[in-house]
Amino acid sequence: MILKQVNKLYVNKSERLDLMHLRFVCEIRHEIARPLAILFDRSFESKQIPTIWKCANITPIYKKGRKDKAYNYRPVTLTCILCKVMESIVRDQFMEHFLLNKLFTNRQFGFLK
Repeated sequence: MILKQVNKLYVNKSERLDLMHLRFVCEIRHEIARPLAILFDRSFESKQIPTIWKCANITPIYKKGRKDKAYNYRPVTLTCILCKVMESIVRDQFMEHFLLNKLFTNRQFGFLK
């Protein structure tokens, strides 16, 4: 699952708060997959995540309209790439469970494929 998620990363994105460039993570993905699996498992078992994963750089991105109005901007959050990998694995597992067990109502259609 870790290799699958790392392979999905867009390597030309910005360096993250943890100073790890995505291209570097992608190049060493086979070497770090097992250590990451151990880290993720221990994180789930202890119900704790590394402190740096709780930090983020938030940048306002202009959408449209008057530039002097705050509501014409949307926040973009840059967080730790390894945290994003773990989040995407958890999300995919939840979605798979909900879809296989038909836990979504037929009125739920937003944010679903």
